[in-house]
Amino acid sequence: NVNSVGFLRLYNVTVESFYHGGVGFIASGSLAIYDSKITDTYIGDGLKITNPSAKAYVHNSAFDNNHQGGVHVDGGSVTVADSSAQYNRYGFSSSGGATLTLIRDQAIYNQTGLQAGSGAAIQFAYCLIAQNTYAYQAVSSGTITGTNPGTSVISGGLTSGTLSTPTALQ
Repeated sequence: NVNSVGFLRLYNVTVESFYHGGVGFIASGSLAIYDSKITDTYIGDGLKITNPSAKAYVHNSAFDNNHQGGVHVDGGSVTVADSSAQYNRYGFSSSGGATLTLIRDQAIYNQTGLQAGSGAAIQFAYCLIAQNTYAYQAVSSGTITGTNPGTSVISGGLTSGTLSTPTALQ
């Protein structure tokens, strides 16, 4: 858990097989993760951001086989690019008014690919959401917005809510 930091950068890190979770970012600062793997948590998320003032950027990283979410944002603003989430309960999730932006990411073989909780938002572009039990779930006032061209949602329908797009998904 990162409780206090101005700006933390993690490069080429492997976080594997922790009981409660991979990286917990509680600080009000900034986080950048590059070329890393956060996998195999027993009861938690691979990456969890909880501070409403936090800002994070993740690039070219993998979040696989975590008990809860690959990436879960419960506060703040997070952008994930060129990364993947596989075999998690939720590939990418947002709650508590947080904003999660996904660019060129993959959510594959999760129980739910994308999940936006009450008051939260997920925006995605040029992503592949495929072979999940459910492609997406928007709960209460949560919103999920995708773009086209470039984004594919394949198999596994929604569990609740709507997916809004400027144009139709392919």
